Amino acid sequence: MSDFVEIKQDQKTKSIAIVFKYKGQPYYRLNGMLLGEYINYIDATVLSKPADKASGETFRGIMGLFERTGSDLFLKDGVYSLWSRDVANPVEDNIGKAPGKNNYGTHPFYMGRTRHESGSWFGVFTNLAAAQDWWIKNDSEGIVDVKTIAAGGVGDLYFMTGEGPNEVTKMYHSIIGTPVLVPQWALGWNQCRWGYNKLSDVEEVVENYKKHNLPLDVQWSDIDYMQDYRDFTYDKVNYKGLPGFVKKLH
Repeated sequence: MSDFVEIKQDQKTKSIAIVFKYKGQPYYRLNGMLLGEYINYIDATVLSKPADKASGETFRGIMGLFERTGSDLFLKDGVYSLWSRDVANPVEDNIGKAPGKNNYGTHPFYMGRTRHESGSWFGVFTNLAAAQDWWIKNDSEGIVDVKTIAAGGVGDLYFMTGEGPNEVTKMYHSIIGTPVLVPQWALGWNQCRWGYNKLSDVEEVVENYKKHNLPLDVQWSDIDYMQDYRDFTYDKVNYKGLPGFVKKLH
């Protein structure tokens, strides 16, 4: 076990740190955590492979904390929020600045390269479903301070290592599950958008597809069809005749 985990004690501060290693090289240090009914705080230091300055690299660290859309693969300094929501424009033009444009998915998982000469990779998954902020601070030597503040949860952490990022990703999917195989009809052309305020809007779209001889396998409506945005309901005024329209499509 000592090949993978080491407990370090600081006699001065009377604190302990848990260090996770791969082939003798540390890659994660758990400095402390506070777990309460309404707060989950984790203070960690990640030791990733520093940038190869000889080859012109200027930055390296950890990647992950999805779902988000941006131009940077690695996580720059800043705060990254994870709390599933729908945003009009999901592209983050100011990555690491609050409030973030976090999307539907919540994946408190990140990965990076270890400092071992083999070029191996590590992954860390924090099993948290509560609203959470991740504070990232990098230095030029590949050391990343990672602080997590969440509105509850438990201290449920998973560590994985592999020879490459694909292997680590497979391990992550072995924990959370693999993607579901979609039905055949979902692979066709699906038409959907927000803003179909009445049934006639949707009917017009379907007719225009026919008129221009374009393929259409599935027609969707966003939340506009609902009664007061309640599930399993539809607006009997603006979407009057919806059951008949659905039958016609089938």
